[in-house]
Amino acid sequence: MSLTEKFVDKIYHATPDGEAIECAKLGVLDYLTSSYAGKDDAGVHKLLKLIELEGGFQVSPIIGQGRKSTPLQSALVNGFLAHALDFDDVHTEVRGHPSAVLLSTLLALASTNDVTGKRFLEAYVVGVEVMARIARAVKDSHYEKGWHNTGTIGVLAAALAGGYMLQFSRDQLAQALGFAATQSSGLRCHFGTETKPLHAGLAARAAVLSVNLTMVNFVNNSNSFDGKGNYFEVYGEGTENYSSTLLDGWNDSWKIASPGLWFKIYPFCSAAYFGADAALRIGKLNVEDIQEIIITFSNNTDAALIHHNPKTGEQGRFSIEYIVSLILQGQPLEFKQFEGSPIDSVSQTIINKTVRQNVKEPSTVPRYTKVKIVFKNGDMIEETSTTPKGSPNNKVTKQEIIEKCKSILKNEELEEKWMESIFTLNDATDLSDLLCLI
Repeated sequence: MSLTEKFVDKIYHATPDGEAIECAKLGVLDYLTSSYAGKDDAGVHKLLKLIELEGGFQVSPIIGQGRKSTPLQSALVNGFLAHALDFDDVHTEVRGHPSAVLLSTLLALASTNDVTGKRFLEAYVVGVEVMARIARAVKDSHYEKGWHNTGTIGVLAAALAGGYMLQFSRDQLAQALGFAATQSSGLRCHFGTETKPLHAGLAARAAVLSVNLTMVNFVNNSNSFDGKGNYFEVYGEGTENYSSTLLDGWNDSWKIASPGLWFKIYPFCSAAYFGADAALRIGKLNVEDIQEIIITFSNNTDAALIHHNPKTGEQGRFSIEYIVSLILQGQPLEFKQFEGSPIDSVSQTIINKTVRQNVKEPSTVPRYTKVKIVFKNGDMIEETSTTPKGSPNNKVTKQEIIEKCKSILKNEELEEKWMESIFTLNDATDLSDLLCLI
């Protein structure tokens, strides 16, 4: 058997356990919450205008909009919605955002196919597993070259999750993978613009298309992980045997549970959470007293934070300099701080005093970010964070995710309906209730 055949065989026989299913329910709740938070984003309205011009058969709901569209359109818009404010979950092994792509794909497909709640949740679990394993196989160099894993890897995982949900054969799974692999895209140079969350929408739409092409027996090379020019040769380092990373340990444990999804409490890139946590321990300071701010990252873990001197709050989602400047001023880390408005003069002054550096550490050293404040009088303060809230070793609880949902919805009746539908989803014979609620 080829590597592709072995991989899809693992997916075909995947049987997620109860712990993974419970984690998946929390992922669905957080996904819908994050999407609802972004429902009024300017980019959403641009996409809605686009699909109005396209027209089409209106069967798939668009979250928070009270309207439907075609499955391809809903995958695009919901993927964007989920990721619009960078408030959606991440996964440390993926180095990207699984749920924005996976759930947007699965909901779009479920709107036109008979799917039980249990199979939907299982497919989500499988999708996270696939995304994490492929991300580990292409290694960090894939991301550090400038690829956005949410798009490049998310499309593969979502297509395979969709195929699993619809009970594809092994051959069909391999075909869906092939269509997804040839649509793999997303560049990190777009971080801090509307195109960054668009990557999630484009990946979800491409995944739905991959599943649909498979269903009408469109033809491709069904061995995308094998031979010259295969996915790993093009997108990875191209010299290693990826078999163990892709194939070992299926059904033993699940990536959605361990290390688990990282649910966010702030609307900015998770790579900044470590530095934000360290700065919060320092707290508000008199800006005039500061001589220099030195922020140290271990092992290039600031790669996603591409804006050293952001011009807007939107770019500031990917700027540790801006986020630390807000904290040192005592400003709240709220949505309004990360919109398209220009950076204020006080924040700019602090940013100008900030130096960023990286330190190469052995793999045994836990990931960290250190924030050091040097004062004009020679005094210094230093704090280091290795476990910010939400990260795998300091997880957000179920109740905290529920509170996050309540803070966004602000509608008791809708909150209760969401909780009832999501937390009993594994017993649902179909997804009609959930699809009606979003």
